[in-house]
Amino acid sequence: MSPPQRVQAKFHIRLMVGLPALLSLYMLISGWAAYPVIYESFFAETLPMDLFRKAALGFMLFMILLAFIGNLGAGIVISRHIKRYILKLESSLRLETPSRSLIEATDEIEALGIVVDEVSTTLSKFVNDNYIIENLPEAVITVDSDLRIIRLNGNAARLLGVDADQALGRNLTEFVTRDRVNAGFLDMIEYGIKTGHFPLKLVRLRIAGSETQEYWVEIHPLKGRMSPTGMGCVSISIKNKASILAVKNQIQKIERLAAIGGVASTIAHEVRNPLGAIRTFTELLQEDLPAEDKKKLRYTGQILNQIDRLNQLIENILAFSRDSITVVKDIDIKDLLSRTVQLVKGKFTKSPVTIHEEYQPGLPQLKGDPEKLSQAFLNILINAFEACGEEGTVHVAAGCEPEGDGNAGVLCVTITDTGKGIPEEVMNKILDPFFTTKPKGTGLGLAISQNIVAAHGGKIEVKSEIGKGTTFQLLLPQSHDFSEGPSEEEWSYFGYA
Repeated sequence: MSPPQRVQAKFHIRLMVGLPALLSLYMLISGWAAYPVIYESFFAETLPMDLFRKAALGFMLFMILLAFIGNLGAGIVISRHIKRYILKLESSLRLETPSRSLIEATDEIEALGIVVDEVSTTLSKFVNDNYIIENLPEAVITVDSDLRIIRLNGNAARLLGVDADQALGRNLTEFVTRDRVNAGFLDMIEYGIKTGHFPLKLVRLRIAGSETQEYWVEIHPLKGRMSPTGMGCVSISIKNKASILAVKNQIQKIERLAAIGGVASTIAHEVRNPLGAIRTFTELLQEDLPAEDKKKLRYTGQILNQIDRLNQLIENILAFSRDSITVVKDIDIKDLLSRTVQLVKGKFTKSPVTIHEEYQPGLPQLKGDPEKLSQAFLNILINAFEACGEEGTVHVAAGCEPEGDGNAGVLCVTITDTGKGIPEEVMNKILDPFFTTKPKGTGLGLAISQNIVAAHGGKIEVKSEIGKGTTFQLLLPQSHDFSEGPSEEEWSYFGYA
């Protein structure tokens, strides 16, 4: 006999035999112990003891038989209910996880406890899976063989133009009409239901009467989930073509920047040595010139200035192309920002621009490369000072906000200027390498800052308003696994006011 059958047999023995017999025995013992007291209290003067004993025994046997029958009926009802609930829950669990083993327990209470625990685990898994599906970037719709909508996530509901609850149970063709435009899409689904799969394909769709657009569509079978007709259900994944192209363009951009960085680094190394020789010979020539030859001394001075400018450009190129992180240590972000602010004040000693600092008390330490982060802050601060021009204010702030339950907090460094703002048409280019709107700029300062922040697992957010100024937010996680490489989301433009 298998373990589940043994448990079922024990259900019947305990509830339909054991429980009634135990209660009947209890009633017999209690009645036999109590009848002398009852006789002495109520019947001692009216009935002989032998007659009362016989009457009491007969009455007790009748009541015990009646109780046994009642308990037997109750045991049968309880046994059937428990058995039905356990089998129902167990079959639901097997449907959810076909490979799971049967429940093995020594009694009905243990079996019921095991089932309840497994139902709780399955429910928790369902909630987590539902959260993941609900937050997928693409639209996901589950339909049966009749194209009735069984499930859909938020993006799918928005794509169909209805609330999720309103779409459940309705036919997909109510939203995607069977016409010449949508015929290929509906044929894909029907083919996927019959065969179990359909590969990713670009199709044209007109949904809920909207304009025709192109989407990437893929059909996935749902194993173990059958429609009332006996045919399988499928999950339809719909991705907007524009989002796929955006990812593709981002990958191409990264590859292009990597190639540019490699070439630029090679050129920079090749140029640095000749520049060193030019500087040396120019300085020697300058020393040999007489003091009264002002014109030639001015020329040699200009040569040295241009050499310094080229050297700075080479340093920027090398900083952009090489690995950003060399040293990882605990950083006091307030102290690092304060020292960087002093550096920029020293660079703009004659500037009328004022700078204000505001730091949240008790800021936690940040793990990273202090020199590189200082360079990232300095580049943005220099841009902020230059954007203010002859007058204005630069505001530097740092705070810490929780990123979510169980996650390390994120340090937010904000640098705001009251300059002229960034034009909307160039907003999405400001962090590109070699892009600049300055006549003497190299276009590498912000790109270097972006690389450094990304290498620390963070990102840069930019907001600007013409005539009012620009805000840079550097979001840096307190702890980051530097072996994983830079963050994929390096920066984002979160609004043009």
